[in-house]
Amino acid sequence: MGSRRLGRKRLFSLDKRGEQLTVDQIGTGVGMKDAFVRANRTREGAFVTVEMVYDLGTSAAAIASFAANDVIGVDGQSGTIFVATESIFGFLVELEMCILEQPLTGDDDLHIYSHTTHVNANAAGNVNTDTSVDITSADKGMSNAQAMNGKTFATNDHFYIVSDGSTAGTYTAGKLLIKATGFVIDDGAASSYGV
Repeated sequence: MGSRRLGRKRLFSLDKRGEQLTVDQIGTGVGMKDAFVRANRTREGAFVTVEMVYDLGTSAAAIASFAANDVIGVDGQSGTIFVATESIFGFLVELEMCILEQPLTGDDDLHIYSHTTHVNANAAGNVNTDTSVDITSADKGMSNAQAMNGKTFATNDHFYIVSDGSTAGTYTAGKLLIKATGFVIDDGAASSYGV
């Protein structure tokens, strides 16, 4: 059996970007699928990081904000941005939202919540589990992060964005980077730490 060698450029690319994930692998709902740009996963020791990029201003669908505290997305469709399955995300320890492009036309007061199942866009979302990842008057370059209790979010694993403000409208712009960091429990990780 021969060994396969990776070229320097390919190895550098993999190291920078990590493993590419599909919209189905991260569990994005129908009401946010067209806003999905990319997702990449990297692992360092027992920790795994998943970066997800969404374009609220996509021309492929009418991603909108509605009344205050309602889930954003395509009206009446699942507004889930990701489902924190253990096999992909591990147990969450931190969640962060970064603004790559200012959201326009729709509401710019964005807050991430989670629930045990999907919540449709244009339905109340602030009555579920609060992650405290909240950006008021989102502008390019802003970010907010929160340390997470992995056990809590292993059940409340459907994450979505709520517009905290009252501006209703279909987004014409707004690119977001969502970064989820978790830890993986596996035999390899356990044995390497003498557990």
